[in-house]
Amino acid sequence: MIEKSANREMWEPHVWSPEEVRAFWDYESQYPENYWSRSNGKSLLKKYSKLVSRATKICDLGCGDGGLLENLLPALGEAKSIVYGFDSSRESVQKVNDKFAHHPSFGGCFSDLEELLRHSDGGMDLIFCCEVVEHVYDDDLKKIMSSARALIEPRRGKLIITTPNDEDLAASYVLNPVTKTVFHRWQHVRSWSEASIVSMLRDEGFRAELVEQLNIGCFTENPIKNIYRKFKYGGAPNLFVVAELSK
Repeated sequence: MIEKSANREMWEPHVWSPEEVRAFWDYESQYPENYWSRSNGKSLLKKYSKLVSRATKICDLGCGDGGLLENLLPALGEAKSIVYGFDSSRESVQKVNDKFAHHPSFGGCFSDLEELLRHSDGGMDLIFCCEVVEHVYDDDLKKIMSSARALIEPRRGKLIITTPNDEDLAASYVLNPVTKTVFHRWQHVRSWSEASIVSMLRDEGFRAELVEQLNIGCFTENPIKNIYRKFKYGGAPNLFVVAELSK
């Protein structure tokens, strides 16, 4: 039996600067296969197909390198919807614009909120914020939610948030030998539960309409296979939220 040489709690978590976060995701944008929305986008869109079909303006808030857009744009078919992307990584924004520039339903990807608002006039019927809120500290979280409030259609707009459910952050820590601190392999800095995300949304002027603890890995086209996977893999590692502006 191999004994642990040190308790993981003795290591201080790394505190990310904005420059470090941008550098991290500029680097990770070279490996598109690692993005959650690329792997799970089809299942996510199937789950929320009714909301997608009714939306004329859609925004992917924190779109990364466009993994969700890769699945969303072809799924629109002949629909008259316009899709926008928003991300803090300029490298990712450039890649998304280069990749989808000629798609008739693509309205552009932006790293500046005011520029996005000028191009779109706001009024988003549907905003996706997939695997974003676990990556940010309080100040940036408030900026994200402020952006969502500025972009969403106030009467009927919906905000969909996905994030890991009650994640044990320390289980994915990696040691930085230079700073002698630990950081989450995917730059997660906080863990969300159903209670904490509902509370955050309320504080930010949103009402959680539906909160589900699920395993997106169990979603397939085959309902029998879904039941089999649910029993085989168990657990609910994903937290899915549908929210709207508080009335």
